[in-house]
Amino acid sequence: MKKILYCVVGALVLWLAGVIWAIHWIDGKKRYENTGKYELAVTRFLWAWSPAIDREKDAERAMKFSWIRAANEVSRDDKKDIIKILVILKEEALVISAYLAGHHKFLSQETRVKACIQALTYSNRIFLFQGDYEPTFDPKLLKISEVISSLSPHTQEDWHREMMTYWRLRGNESRYTESKNRFSQLLYEGSDKNGGRIPAKFAEGVVDFYDGILLCVANKSGEAVPQLESAAKKLGDYPKYTILLWRADFNILLFARGISGGSECSNSITKVISLG
Repeated sequence: MKKILYCVVGALVLWLAGVIWAIHWIDGKKRYENTGKYELAVTRFLWAWSPAIDREKDAERAMKFSWIRAANEVSRDDKKDIIKILVILKEEALVISAYLAGHHKFLSQETRVKACIQALTYSNRIFLFQGDYEPTFDPKLLKISEVISSLSPHTQEDWHREMMTYWRLRGNESRYTESKNRFSQLLYEGSDKNGGRIPAKFAEGVVDFYDGILLCVANKSGEAVPQLESAAKKLGDYPKYTILLWRADFNILLFARGISGGSECSNSITKVISLG
């Protein structure tokens, strides 16, 4: 009897130690920090068995770990096997969607929207290369559009950035323009001209960058090149910020898809990439 009790206690101690280790691992990692596949697999297994005492913290960790795994796959693959990367993004989009489905009642509106934006970011990057992959986001997007203005400026920025991509990929130029204008306004409001830390000129360059590269994705190189040239001029003075922009939000996949928009796009995008 004592042996069984010792085994049970030992198993509980090991489980608790593993859970604590997994939580500290996720909390201590940066979203773009490289790590091994085995370490990722072990961490997800241990964390999956951890109790969700603080639902908000648990959701943050779920989103952060998902992003780390996806980012590692994108950065790890030197040859950029797009199919392999898209498989990972699809898996993580499903992970976030499943988490939302099971926990949305316990999460704040801000956290729910952040999770939707992350899943939408994955789906947008997938749609760049596989136009037949249709996410079931439309009903959720309509609901988010009704409440987005009440959320934090950073969440609003992420939302309108991804909606720019979403509408451009689907050929809805009027909605695209609405999202671009709001994204531009939010970046300007967060610039150094309004007490923020982002240089106003850099903020303008960010909008030009997304506008130009998404025009390349839409095979509109004639319209894209002036925007990319403008982005190069504005971003060139801020290499540290620009490096972060290139690494953020899987923009490397935007580069990969935009370059296929023709030689003019390829040359302009290459010039912009060299800034970082």
